[in-house]
Amino acid sequence: MTCFNCISKDEAVLKDLNDQIDTLKENISYVQENINDCQSSIVQMEENKVGTLDLPDKEISKHNTDIIISHTMVPILGIGSQFPSSN
Repeated sequence: MTCFNCISKDEAVLKDLNDQIDTLKENISYVQENINDCQSSIVQMEENKVGTLDLPDKEISKHNTDIIISHTMVPILGIGSQFPSSN
């Protein structure tokens, strides 16, 4: 016995998964473009550097890295609602 509703449900689930995969691919592409832009900017800054400025080494605390990540990567990837706020 064939379940015709099952086939249409399976097709709907497959379409939904394919849509999610496409969205993730677009997000990854967008992030990669931003990474490439950042790398180009860094290279350009290094090439244009006339002198260096010596700053004392400082450790970045976990709290500060969480803030940096939450303000940069989380909005880019659209996953902000999956992580609790660190405030």
